Amino acid sequence: MSSHKFSILISSASSRTGYDLTAYFLRQNFFVIAFYHSQKEKLEKLLQQYPSSLRLFQIDLQKEQAVTQTFDRVRQVTTKLDCAIHSYGPYLEQPLQNTSFSQWRSILSANLDSSFLFSQACFPLLQANDFAHLFFFTYSHAEHIGYSKSPAYHISKNAILQLTRQLAVEWGKDNIAVNAIAPGILANSITKTDVNPATFIPQQRFGTHLDFAPTIHDLIVSRNVYITGTHILASGGYSL
Repeated sequence: MSSHKFSILISSASSRTGYDLTAYFLRQNFFVIAFYHSQKEKLEKLLQQYPSSLRLFQIDLQKEQAVTQTFDRVRQVTTKLDCAIHSYGPYLEQPLQNTSFSQWRSILSANLDSSFLFSQACFPLLQANDFAHLFFFTYSHAEHIGYSKSPAYHISKNAILQLTRQLAVEWGKDNIAVNAIAPGILANSITKTDVNPATFIPQQRFGTHLDFAPTIHDLIVSRNVYITGTHILASGGYSL
């Protein structure tokens, strides 16, 4: 890790956005710790390209013991982090009336419980740095009251916004900034529609990771932790 100026941990690194972010920060010469749940084929290809810059860890972020054990292994690789990104979050498009209790619990656990466990485990590694960042991922419509297309998902994302603000307050004295990235509809998203984006997105296109990854990068390398507790919208105007 000696040749890398910055280190970053990315959860759900084998997923669409998580993978794109992993590849992006490897290209920026970051040392990347990538968490994945099951599929790692694409990550292994990245590991062949960046053998000294990437470490892979399989983890179940909804199980406390698994998180504890995995972070014990992470601390054998690095004692501090400049940034941690939690991009995990399954989606359910279904009215609450048709949502079973098991589906409800599954969405809330996957999105909210994992965020809580991830943030707690990351804290000592972030605190060990002079300046550090934690980013959660929400959704550009997360704060829209009564948004009914995927209510369980959006309720969980609203809770993550409050978690973001609470941690920003608690961790401010440690120079750790906590922010939420809120993309609109991404070109690689499961929420992508076949409708022409020009009909409902002011910038007339779906987004990509390049619409928010440079913002994360710039906040890290500038060591700017004064921007904290915010909901950073990257939706091309879709959320307006």
